[in-house]
Amino acid sequence: MLPTRLDSETTPKSAPLPDPLLHRMGGEGEQDSCVVIHPNMETPRIVPAPLTRPLLALLFSSALGVTLVVIRILATQRLQHIYLIGNLILAWVPLLASIVLDRWDGLTVARWKRLAAFAVWFLFFPNAPYILTDLVHLGPRYHGHYWVDMLLILLFALTGLVLGFLSLRSMQRRVERRSNWIGGWIFVAGMSLLCGVGIYAGRFLRWNSWDVIARPMVIAGDVKDWVIDPFYRPLSIVFPILFAVFLFTIYMTLLAVAAGERFAHERNNQT
Repeated sequence: MLPTRLDSETTPKSAPLPDPLLHRMGGEGEQDSCVVIHPNMETPRIVPAPLTRPLLALLFSSALGVTLVVIRILATQRLQHIYLIGNLILAWVPLLASIVLDRWDGLTVARWKRLAAFAVWFLFFPNAPYILTDLVHLGPRYHGHYWVDMLLILLFALTGLVLGFLSLRSMQRRVERRSNWIGGWIFVAGMSLLCGVGIYAGRFLRWNSWDVIARPMVIAGDVKDWVIDPFYRPLSIVFPILFAVFLFTIYMTLLAVAAGERFAHERNNQT
Protein backbone atom coordinates (compact mmCIF):
# COMPACT_ATOMS: atom_id res chain seq x y z
CA MET A 1 0.00 0.00 0.00
CA LEU A 2 0.73 3.68 0.02
CA PRO A 3 1.14 5.20 2.59
CA THR A 4 19.80 14.65 6.35
CA ARG A 5 22.31 12.63 6.55
CA LEU A 6 25.87 13.06 7.85
CA ASP A 7 28.33 12.48 5.02
CA SER A 8 31.51 12.73 7.05
CA GLU A 9 34.07 9.99 6.61
CA THR A 10 34.81 9.98 10.30
CA THR A 11 32.77 8.88 13.25
CA PRO A 12 30.93 11.74 15.02
CA LYS A 13 32.79 12.87 18.12
CA SER A 14 29.74 12.82 20.35
CA ALA A 15 26.93 10.31 20.40
CA PRO A 16 23.34 11.58 20.14
CA LEU A 17 21.34 11.98 23.33
CA PRO A 18 19.53 8.77 24.29
CA ASP A 19 15.96 8.56 23.17
CA PRO A 20 13.56 8.22 26.12
CA LEU A 21 11.52 5.44 24.52
CA LEU A 22 14.40 3.42 23.10
CA HIS A 23 16.66 4.02 26.08
CA ARG A 24 13.98 2.86 28.50
CA MET A 25 13.31 -0.26 26.50
CA GLY A 26 16.98 -0.88 25.84
CA GLY A 27 18.06 -0.92 29.45
CA GLU A 28 20.37 1.13 31.60
CA GLY A 29 23.88 1.62 30.32
CA GLU A 30 23.29 0.27 26.83
CA GLN A 31 23.45 3.67 25.16
CA ASP A 32 27.24 3.63 25.15
CA SER A 33 27.68 0.05 23.99
CA CYS A 34 28.26 -0.80 20.35
CA VAL A 35 29.33 -3.55 18.00
CA VAL A 36 32.61 -2.57 16.36
CA ILE A 37 32.82 -3.73 12.76
CA HIS A 38 35.91 -1.87 11.56
CA PRO A 39 39.09 -1.37 13.57
CA ASN A 40 39.17 2.33 12.59
CA MET A 41 35.57 2.88 13.78
CA GLU A 42 34.46 3.92 10.26
CA THR A 43 31.44 1.63 10.42
CA PRO A 44 28.75 2.17 13.07
CA ARG A 45 27.07 -0.52 15.09
CA ILE A 46 24.88 -2.94 13.13
CA VAL A 47 21.91 -2.28 15.41
CA PRO A 48 21.71 0.79 17.69
CA ALA A 49 22.28 -0.39 21.24
CA PRO A 50 19.00 1.02 22.63
CA LEU A 51 17.16 -1.14 20.08
CA THR A 52 18.74 -4.40 21.22
CA ARG A 53 16.18 -5.37 23.86
CA PRO A 54 13.15 -4.15 21.91
CA LEU A 55 14.33 -6.14 18.91
CA LEU A 56 14.73 -9.26 21.01
CA ALA A 57 11.24 -8.77 22.44
CA LEU A 58 9.78 -8.23 18.96
CA LEU A 59 11.58 -11.29 17.61
CA PHE A 60 10.13 -13.30 20.48
CA SER A 61 6.58 -12.05 19.92
CA SER A 62 6.92 -12.61 16.18
CA ALA A 63 8.19 -16.16 16.68
CA LEU A 64 5.43 -16.83 19.19
CA GLY A 65 2.78 -15.57 16.80
CA VAL A 66 4.10 -17.66 13.91
CA THR A 67 4.24 -20.73 16.15
CA LEU A 68 0.64 -20.24 17.25
CA VAL A 69 -0.52 -19.86 13.65
CA VAL A 70 1.27 -23.08 12.70
CA ILE A 71 -0.31 -24.89 15.66
CA ARG A 72 -3.74 -23.61 14.64
CA ILE A 73 -3.21 -24.78 11.06
CA LEU A 74 -2.16 -28.24 12.22
CA ALA A 75 -5.07 -28.47 14.66
CA THR A 76 -7.77 -27.32 12.25
CA GLN A 77 -6.25 -28.46 8.94
CA ARG A 78 -7.12 -25.03 7.54
CA LEU A 79 -4.89 -22.18 6.33
CA GLN A 80 -7.33 -19.55 7.57
CA HIS A 81 -4.90 -17.17 9.31
CA ILE A 82 -1.68 -17.83 7.41
CA TYR A 83 -1.95 -14.31 5.93
CA LEU A 84 -0.89 -12.98 9.35
CA ILE A 85 2.62 -14.29 8.78
CA GLY A 86 2.94 -12.44 5.48
CA ASN A 87 1.57 -9.23 6.97
CA LEU A 88 4.00 -9.50 9.87
CA ILE A 89 6.95 -9.85 7.48
CA LEU A 90 5.82 -6.67 5.72
CA ALA A 91 5.54 -4.94 9.11
CA TRP A 92 9.23 -5.62 9.78
CA VAL A 93 10.32 -3.86 6.56
CA PRO A 94 10.02 -0.22 7.76
CA LEU A 95 11.96 -0.93 10.96
CA LEU A 96 14.74 -2.61 9.00
CA ALA A 97 14.82 0.35 6.59
CA SER A 98 15.11 2.82 9.48
CA ILE A 99 17.93 0.75 11.01
CA VAL A 100 19.78 0.86 7.69
CA LEU A 101 19.41 4.66 7.58
CA ASP A 102 20.66 4.94 11.17
CA ARG A 103 23.62 2.72 10.35
CA TRP A 104 24.54 4.99 7.43
CA ASP A 105 24.73 8.08 9.62
CA GLY A 106 28.33 9.30 9.67
CA LEU A 107 29.24 7.37 6.53
CA THR A 108 29.70 8.48 2.95
CA VAL A 109 26.75 6.77 1.26
CA ALA A 110 25.35 7.62 -2.16
CA ARG A 111 22.34 9.89 -1.95
CA TRP A 112 20.24 7.58 -4.12
CA LYS A 113 20.75 4.77 -1.64
CA ARG A 114 19.51 6.92 1.22
CA LEU A 115 16.51 8.03 -0.85
CA ALA A 116 15.79 4.42 -1.78
CA ALA A 117 15.89 3.35 1.87
CA PHE A 118 13.57 6.20 2.83
CA ALA A 119 11.20 5.29 -0.01
CA VAL A 120 11.08 1.71 1.24
CA TRP A 121 10.29 2.95 4.75
CA PHE A 122 7.65 5.37 3.47
CA LEU A 123 5.84 2.84 1.27
CA PHE A 124 5.91 -0.03 3.76
CA PHE A 125 5.28 1.91 6.97
CA PRO A 126 1.46 1.52 6.78
CA ASN A 127 1.91 -2.26 6.74
CA ALA A 128 2.88 -2.15 10.42
CA PRO A 129 -0.43 -0.86 11.85
CA TYR A 130 -2.40 -2.42 8.98
CA ILE A 131 -2.55 -5.74 10.86
CA LEU A 132 -5.09 -4.16 13.21
CA THR A 133 -7.62 -4.26 10.38
CA ASP A 134 -7.19 -8.03 10.11
CA LEU A 135 -9.73 -8.21 12.93
CA VAL A 136 -12.24 -8.07 10.09
CA HIS A 137 -11.49 -11.75 9.47
CA LEU A 138 -13.00 -12.80 12.77
CA GLY A 139 -15.98 -15.11 12.32
CA PRO A 140 -19.32 -15.03 14.14
CA ARG A 141 -19.03 -14.57 17.88
CA TYR A 142 -20.86 -17.76 18.69
CA HIS A 143 -18.06 -19.86 17.18
CA GLY A 144 -15.90 -21.39 19.90
CA HIS A 145 -12.64 -20.24 18.32
CA TYR A 146 -13.72 -16.57 18.07
CA TRP A 147 -11.82 -15.38 21.15
CA VAL A 148 -8.80 -17.52 20.36
CA ASP A 149 -8.60 -16.01 16.88
CA MET A 150 -9.08 -12.51 18.26
CA LEU A 151 -6.18 -12.90 20.70
CA LEU A 152 -4.02 -14.36 17.93
CA ILE A 153 -4.71 -11.43 15.60
CA LEU A 154 -4.17 -8.93 18.42
CA LEU A 155 -0.77 -10.47 19.16
CA PHE A 156 0.28 -9.86 15.55
CA ALA A 157 -1.37 -6.41 15.52
CA LEU A 158 0.40 -5.19 18.68
CA THR A 159 3.71 -6.51 17.39
CA GLY A 160 3.15 -4.63 14.15
CA LEU A 161 2.27 -1.43 16.01
CA VAL A 162 5.47 -1.52 18.06
CA LEU A 163 7.51 -2.26 14.93
CA GLY A 164 5.96 0.75 13.26
CA PHE A 165 6.35 3.05 16.27
CA LEU A 166 10.04 2.22 16.71
CA SER A 167 10.74 3.02 13.06
CA LEU A 168 8.62 6.20 13.26
CA ARG A 169 10.56 7.36 16.33
CA SER A 170 13.81 6.87 14.45
CA MET A 171 12.54 8.93 11.51
CA GLN A 172 11.14 11.60 13.85
CA ARG A 173 14.53 12.07 15.47
CA ARG A 174 16.07 12.32 12.01
CA VAL A 175 13.67 15.15 11.15
CA GLU A 176 14.30 16.86 14.51
CA ARG A 177 18.06 16.88 13.89
CA ARG A 178 17.44 18.78 10.64
CA SER A 179 14.78 21.15 11.95
CA ASN A 180 13.43 21.14 15.52
CA TRP A 181 11.09 19.21 17.80
CA ILE A 182 8.05 20.95 16.29
CA GLY A 183 9.06 19.78 12.84
CA GLY A 184 9.47 16.28 14.22
CA TRP A 185 5.94 16.19 15.60
CA ILE A 186 4.51 17.70 12.41
CA PHE A 187 6.22 14.84 10.58
CA VAL A 188 4.62 12.31 12.95
CA ALA A 189 1.18 13.86 12.47
CA GLY A 190 1.59 13.90 8.70
CA MET A 191 2.75 10.30 8.56
CA SER A 192 -0.15 9.25 10.80
CA LEU A 193 -2.61 10.79 8.34
CA LEU A 194 -0.85 9.32 5.29
CA CYS A 195 -0.79 5.98 7.07
CA GLY A 196 -4.54 6.21 7.58
CA VAL A 197 -4.99 6.92 3.88
CA GLY A 198 -2.75 4.01 3.00
CA ILE A 199 -4.56 1.59 5.30
CA TYR A 200 -7.89 2.66 3.83
CA ALA A 201 -6.51 2.05 0.33
CA GLY A 202 -5.11 -1.32 1.36
CA ARG A 203 -8.22 -2.57 3.16
CA PHE A 204 -11.00 -1.13 1.00
CA LEU A 205 -9.35 -0.54 -2.39
CA ARG A 206 -7.05 -3.56 -2.07
CA TRP A 207 -3.84 -1.69 -2.88
CA ASN A 208 -0.46 -3.18 -2.01
CA SER A 209 2.86 -1.45 -1.36
CA TRP A 210 4.31 -2.77 -4.60
CA ASP A 211 1.34 -1.58 -6.67
CA VAL A 212 3.18 1.74 -7.05
CA ILE A 213 5.40 -0.12 -9.52
CA ALA A 214 3.19 -3.05 -10.56
CA ARG A 215 -0.13 -1.23 -11.10
CA PRO A 216 0.47 2.53 -11.22
CA MET A 217 -2.43 3.14 -13.63
CA VAL A 218 -4.93 1.49 -11.27
CA ILE A 219 -3.74 3.71 -8.43
CA ALA A 220 -3.87 6.78 -10.66
CA GLY A 221 -7.45 5.90 -11.65
CA ASP A 222 -8.57 5.51 -8.04
CA VAL A 223 -6.92 8.80 -7.06
CA LYS A 224 -8.56 10.58 -9.99
CA ASP A 225 -12.00 9.28 -9.00
CA TRP A 226 -11.45 10.44 -5.42
CA VAL A 227 -10.29 13.92 -6.48
CA ILE A 228 -13.32 14.33 -8.77
CA ASP A 229 -15.81 13.35 -6.06
CA PRO A 230 -14.20 12.88 -2.62
CA PHE A 231 -17.57 12.72 -0.87
CA TYR A 232 -18.82 9.84 -3.00
CA ARG A 233 -17.31 7.56 -0.37
CA PRO A 234 -17.46 9.40 2.98
CA LEU A 235 -15.52 6.55 4.57
CA SER A 236 -12.51 7.53 2.48
CA ILE A 237 -12.35 10.76 4.51
CA VAL A 238 -13.58 9.64 7.92
CA PHE A 239 -11.51 6.46 8.23
CA PRO A 240 -8.06 7.99 7.49
CA ILE A 241 -8.69 10.85 9.93
CA LEU A 242 -9.89 8.58 12.74
CA PHE A 243 -7.06 6.11 12.19
CA ALA A 244 -4.54 8.96 12.16
CA VAL A 245 -5.90 10.25 15.48
CA PHE A 246 -5.71 6.72 16.89
CA LEU A 247 -2.09 6.20 15.79
CA PHE A 248 -0.92 9.65 16.90
CA THR A 249 -2.56 9.30 20.31
CA ILE A 250 -1.15 5.83 21.02
CA TYR A 251 2.32 6.85 19.81
CA MET A 252 2.36 10.05 21.90
CA THR A 253 1.08 8.19 24.97
CA LEU A 254 3.71 5.44 24.76
CA LEU A 255 6.46 8.02 24.29
CA ALA A 256 5.23 10.04 27.28
CA VAL A 257 5.01 6.95 29.52
CA ALA A 258 8.52 5.86 28.54
CA ALA A 259 9.92 9.35 29.17
CA GLY A 260 8.17 9.54 32.55
CA GLU A 261 9.55 6.20 33.68
CA ARG A 262 13.03 7.20 32.61
CA PHE A 263 12.72 10.47 34.55
CA ALA A 264 11.59 8.59 37.67
CA HIS A 265 14.47 6.14 37.27
CA GLU A 266 17.01 8.98 37.05
CA ARG A 267 15.54 10.64 40.14
CA ASN A 268 15.82 7.41 42.09
CA ASN A 269 19.49 7.14 41.10
CA GLN A 270 20.14 10.65 42.37
CA THR A 271 18.67 9.97 45.83
